[in-house]
Amino acid sequence: MISHQTLQYTLSLRNAQLIRQLPEKKHGKWPRFQAATPIVSPSLLGSLFRQGVGANHGIMPYFQNAMSAIESDPIKGLIISDVGGMVLPRTAIEAAKRGAVPARETFFREVTGTITNTFLAGWLGFIAATAFLLKRVNAKAMNFRAWIDSETLNSFGDIVKEVARRPDVKTVESLREEFLKTVFSRLESTDNIPNLKEYRFLFPNGGRMGERNAQRLAAQYLGRESTGFPQRVFNVEKRVADKIRLPQYCEAIDEAVKAAYKRFAGLRGGAQSLSNLQSQLWQKTAFKVKREAFEKQKHFIRMLETQRIQKEEKFFLDRAYRYAKGVLTDQLFLVGPDQKPIAGMGVRNLQELLRKTKYFMEEYLNRALADPITGEISNKTLDKGLLHRRLFAKGGKTWFQKNVLPHVDDGLFSFAYKSKYFIVLLPVVLTVGLGCTMVVVNNWLTRRKLGNDSFPGELALMDKMR
Repeated sequence: MISHQTLQYTLSLRNAQLIRQLPEKKHGKWPRFQAATPIVSPSLLGSLFRQGVGANHGIMPYFQNAMSAIESDPIKGLIISDVGGMVLPRTAIEAAKRGAVPARETFFREVTGTITNTFLAGWLGFIAATAFLLKRVNAKAMNFRAWIDSETLNSFGDIVKEVARRPDVKTVESLREEFLKTVFSRLESTDNIPNLKEYRFLFPNGGRMGERNAQRLAAQYLGRESTGFPQRVFNVEKRVADKIRLPQYCEAIDEAVKAAYKRFAGLRGGAQSLSNLQSQLWQKTAFKVKREAFEKQKHFIRMLETQRIQKEEKFFLDRAYRYAKGVLTDQLFLVGPDQKPIAGMGVRNLQELLRKTKYFMEEYLNRALADPITGEISNKTLDKGLLHRRLFAKGGKTWFQKNVLPHVDDGLFSFAYKSKYFIVLLPVVLTVGLGCTMVVVNNWLTRRKLGNDSFPGELALMDKMR
């Protein structure tokens, strides 16, 4: 055990250290008091405890390992505290006071609660997010950058519809430019700093960006104005179309076709030559296989390109933020056509909106306007019907396909909403379902042992009432 002299000496050293840190009088007055470090801190008690008990005696190594796990990982801390503070003590109390069956029921209930509350939702979410990388699940090859919050995505979609209805917007490039100008010109500071007399000269537009600044920032996003960096809003589809022609991807497509031919010939007895009917059937099969392999390679390339762009975009976004910060404050909202704040969005951060605007252009608007073969965004006449289908159409035939299940014929908006709900809600629903199932199983086991419809706690209460 720790001796009284050791503890007294350690505390005296600590007090002396605090006294040396006390401030001195200035101009006959003491400075304002500032909170100091407690005399007996947890780290001090922990060191004294290790000194007295010893780091290698009894349960001390297990205690140290548990404390290290709690400090290093929040999930481990939650599990250890739940098992050590709830599961084991309650099970031991039930076993000592009420018997083995109530203890078993308590242990099962508490352990399943720990698993479902701590692990299950995260595991299922990880599985769903991993499955989202597969082409069969994520037919549109949408990156997680496309997961813009619903309020912002809806607002951007409404602006696209509004701009497309303007009579002067007749080409693809004019749509892109007018969309960016509209978004930037509708950003308005919320903290009233631009209206203060002493700061009014810094914000000539009263907390709004103004048409000239919005046009210049839109030019930077579209790459029409030199920013000093090669980054801008990229046309990912063009980069994918260029990469798919590289030899390694063409060879992968050819290998898939050769493997399919071997399987096709093997099903027909391994004949070296095919009859006319078999040749026609193979041509249809080869076209389908080649198309699937081509789409699979495009899916893979697009996921790589979006990850590469995300790593390289920091300089561009920092420069755009510094430019916008010259006329806006950090806290702002997006106003609608009536010049009133959009109620659903609330107050947003300037950097966040600039970043999401770039993501919306790359993952939604540019994809909808690009040529599906070459990936080019040419300054051609705007097909408003095609734009609406590529963005907002709902694929599928049944109600479930149109509203719940992501479908290859969905527009980008519909596919993003369905995928988000699928990945977020599915783990939650499965977790709740498994938790309810465990309750039913536990109740069934209890009734099987006790022959009653009640839980052990309810039986004990009935015994007391008698």
